[in-house]
Amino acid sequence: MEFKVQSLLYPDNEICNVQQLYYRCSDEINFINGKVSADLFGKDSTTISFDTYFNSFSIGKWIKFTNITNVIIRMKTLGKGVIRVYKSKLELDEVNKSLVRDIYFESNHETVLSIDLDLDDFTFKDTIHFEIKFANKKSYARELGYWVKINSSDVNSISLALASCTYKKERYINKTLSLIDKHVISANPEYNIKSYIVDNGGTLDYDICKKYQRVTLIKSDNLGASGGFSRALYCALTNDDNYVVSLDDDILLNPHSINLLYNFLRCMKQQYTDYAIAGAMLVYDKQYLQHDAGAYIEKNRLYGIHSNLDLRSYYNCLMNSVSEYHDKTFNGFWFCCYPVNQLKIKGLAYPFFMKGDDVELGIRIFNKRMITLNGISTWHESFYKKFTPVYSNIYELRNLLIIYSTQFEDYSAFDACKLFLKRAFRELMFYRYDGAILNCKAVELFLEGSNGISNINNSQIVSDNQIYKLKDASSLVYDFSYADYKKSIGLKKEPFYKRLVRGLTFNGNLLPSFLLKKSVIVPTVTASFRSVFGYKSIIHYSFDEDKAYITKNSKKDFFKAAFKVLIKAYSLFIKYKSIRKDFKSNFSSLTSIDAWERKFKQSDRN
Repeated sequence: MEFKVQSLLYPDNEICNVQQLYYRCSDEINFINGKVSADLFGKDSTTISFDTYFNSFSIGKWIKFTNITNVIIRMKTLGKGVIRVYKSKLELDEVNKSLVRDIYFESNHETVLSIDLDLDDFTFKDTIHFEIKFANKKSYARELGYWVKINSSDVNSISLALASCTYKKERYINKTLSLIDKHVISANPEYNIKSYIVDNGGTLDYDICKKYQRVTLIKSDNLGASGGFSRALYCALTNDDNYVVSLDDDILLNPHSINLLYNFLRCMKQQYTDYAIAGAMLVYDKQYLQHDAGAYIEKNRLYGIHSNLDLRSYYNCLMNSVSEYHDKTFNGFWFCCYPVNQLKIKGLAYPFFMKGDDVELGIRIFNKRMITLNGISTWHESFYKKFTPVYSNIYELRNLLIIYSTQFEDYSAFDACKLFLKRAFRELMFYRYDGAILNCKAVELFLEGSNGISNINNSQIVSDNQIYKLKDASSLVYDFSYADYKKSIGLKKEPFYKRLVRGLTFNGNLLPSFLLKKSVIVPTVTASFRSVFGYKSIIHYSFDEDKAYITKNSKKDFFKAAFKVLIKAYSLFIKYKSIRKDFKSNFSSLTSIDAWERKFKQSDRN
């Protein structure tokens, strides 16, 4: 049998209008009523190429992971021109591109043009694309796409669930549901796809959400991201869906990724059906920039795979298509497809409340069994914009200590203290003395063991530890300019003597007050130590929100916080071994389906 697995996409103001992610052409291209044509402006011909992130085809991965027997490039054409098909791969860090087929067309009426490709002509590293050369202004092509042939017996029956949890992000959720309704359900009514939305905040307008097709809404207590996503994944599990995709509540969804994913799952070989399909995270306000396409952890370190790639470059698209295999691999909740049978076997998320739940769930379930595919992605706000001290300084640190200590057999008390001290002293370097105290709180929570995870009052933790609240920049008494802000980002190379002084004075914390300048303005998240050295006050400024908070040099607060950090590090070192044993022995009881069922029933009663 034959069916289309990937339609050609065009720039879209509703989703993404970055031309180089869709096509390349030196002339003006028209996309009217699904037709692709060109304004020749007196030229004899023009060429449009689809060697792009969204419109190339990762044929090597389709060959390896699926049961397809042929690939067909198909479209309807009118007029005169030529279609050229190319295969490309990276070899010795260069693009190796070669012509596979070229087909001429000439007709005064619309005809179907099909180009059959023999899979024996390709390797796992190959990606294909095609270009169209239009020879006159009457020429056009429409309904362009990649089709596959596959034996009917090899087609998988797919029931795909889209799972989100939200906390007061109605605007994003409504947009996501609208895109799914328009570009997935209505465009492909035969696809067995549905959505589960868990409302942690109790603010969704159910009347609005119910106008969309195949949506189930679940009210819940605020169990955090781990509880909300576990509830949504649990819905897929109890409704006999065989795959479920986690979608963050603050993304701009690429709905065409859902269609591509669904078709890939339909064709997958049996030996790969327990693999994850990881959707790449692209940056919301730089839609061509990839944050990463999956990630992995090592001791006290997290690494993004194919991070910071500009996907307007075809070289980077080919680089992105190269598979990397690492131990402890995972993907973020922003877009990750989980096989439901693996959730049944290995359980749901660890009840972290916030931060690290997708990391732990991913490495527990997948390890090296994860696939990425160009075109399967979504856009998400950069993490550098998110300023949440209580989550980063308490939950993130506590959860990383749990993850590292349970996932690495050789993770020692020394490793745990190193992580804690590094993060706490980073806070001290920016005069964020209260932030270092929050890091101590994270260690206290870690040392409570698995019983503390079960009995913690997360709402109380969040409400009691709100520090460094961003205020409108105009309300601050300090004077600062955007020029000063940019100056703090582009610093010149620092001489050795200054680095030495910074180190000996703990980045200026111990400098005499008369040597300190008045104030400096720096980014809230990405500032460097040296950008704040030698100032009495630091203005931590969020340019996107035009908000800021201020921290001040205080030797008294420095010594007080530093002393508490050292005492807490000693306590962590002494108690680490027994606490680690406790977390490991009680791990499955906290992640089991039965444990989460009890939480959900309690939430429903409240």
